[in-house]
Amino acid sequence: MVSSIFPGNYLNNEAYGVSMGDPTWDGSGEHCDPWENASTGIAPGAYLWYVNAISGGNSSSSSRAAYIRAYNTLNAYNIDVLNCSHSLTKADCKVAPTWSTEDTLENLYDNGVLIVAGAGNNLDEYANTDCSLNSPGDTPKVLAVAGLDANDLSFPNDTCVNPLTQRCCRETPVPLSNWGYQSCILDDENTATGGIDLKINGTPRARAYSGIAVSAVQEDYHASFSRDMDINEDIEIDSGLLFLYGTNGNPWPSGWVSRAFHGAAGGTSAAAPHVAGAGIVLKHWQLYKGNTVFNNPGAMQALLLAMADRWDPDLGRRVLGVDEKSGFGRLKLRLLDQVLNGPFIPTAFSYNSFSFTSSSPSISFYAWPTPMPNETDFVKCVMFEPEDMSQEEEPNVSDIYFQMNLRNPDSNGNCSAYSSYYYGYLDNSYDLRHMAASLGSQNMGRCLQVTIAKRHVDAEGATVHVFCYRAGVRDYENVP
Repeated sequence: MVSSIFPGNYLNNEAYGVSMGDPTWDGSGEHCDPWENASTGIAPGAYLWYVNAISGGNSSSSSRAAYIRAYNTLNAYNIDVLNCSHSLTKADCKVAPTWSTEDTLENLYDNGVLIVAGAGNNLDEYANTDCSLNSPGDTPKVLAVAGLDANDLSFPNDTCVNPLTQRCCRETPVPLSNWGYQSCILDDENTATGGIDLKINGTPRARAYSGIAVSAVQEDYHASFSRDMDINEDIEIDSGLLFLYGTNGNPWPSGWVSRAFHGAAGGTSAAAPHVAGAGIVLKHWQLYKGNTVFNNPGAMQALLLAMADRWDPDLGRRVLGVDEKSGFGRLKLRLLDQVLNGPFIPTAFSYNSFSFTSSSPSISFYAWPTPMPNETDFVKCVMFEPEDMSQEEEPNVSDIYFQMNLRNPDSNGNCSAYSSYYYGYLDNSYDLRHMAASLGSQNMGRCLQVTIAKRHVDAEGATVHVFCYRAGVRDYENVP
């Protein structure tokens, strides 16, 4: 399903002789030009590995051991993004690890891996007012994805044209010729809900951690081709086989076999790969632009959180905080580049990371050293705090507030200590994720100040990742 974002360069005979979703493919291995143009070059340096870790249930000790072997194998291959369309414990709702499998995933994050997981499909057993988030999605270093109800989705079978207007996830059902429609609302009959209890400086805080990171479509028809294998104790890891046309001309590790799959998938197991695929594209783009800081999974997770549209199924669009049902909102992939995306002009982003101990002071900084341009209609900042829970038995975490202030330029037209306060947004929740957004003309010509207020830092210390961006369009508006 991650392959639905087509990260590969299929012009170079990498479709392996199957249709890969091209409805005009005639079996000859040739694809029509519109398909190739639409399906090539998004992230041509990416490879997709499909791993089948177990054949049975998810909760037995043998299954957990199989997952650990799979995680460690992929970690040894230095993968960039791991999609977990599986659950370790149903409705776990604990930031502290239930099994050592979660400790292993934390090790992958520490080794530079962005980890994405489906939230779970549990509302047939739990009320949507109760926390029902599956493990590993409840682990702070894992990005948990809720599902959107994209129903009645059908695909044309007589054309290779795939217009953008027919792929949009819309807020209300819109009939599309030969396509049915996608109703882009939360699947509140199935997708799991967050709201996880924390403990801060010894004091319990009920439902403090939102848990859900973003929402994505979860019903998908796909025709994909993959290499598949069962990870077992005898696997041999040979890094020379990782590269296309490597030592033996095979781009896949030894023991992996071909597998074609055509069909439909649903649930958050189908929603998570959309986010993992977006992560592949965004990382490829940022590294292409020379922004090597996005090799850090914390930076990547903050970037993905900023891609969401702030949609809350109960409150509408938030300007502050994170929802425990939809997270930061519905994911909308954008490159934030004013050369390629004219409507975003003037766009810019700012990323910073800070580490705290119990003796560290709070921090304030300007996202940009000069005022925002007069065309700035939207600005948003997110903060992500990846608490390390390895070997923890209690959900003890740090308490760090987040504030975004608009300030007037100083007498020299700069952003400085002499810039006067205009308006502020304070997210003082106990959550491990924070968000603030400002819309409209009040942003124009003003300075954006970010304050990270340290209230309590746990003995292990804390690290935060802050991503801000400004643009000429808002995060929910379509871009031509």
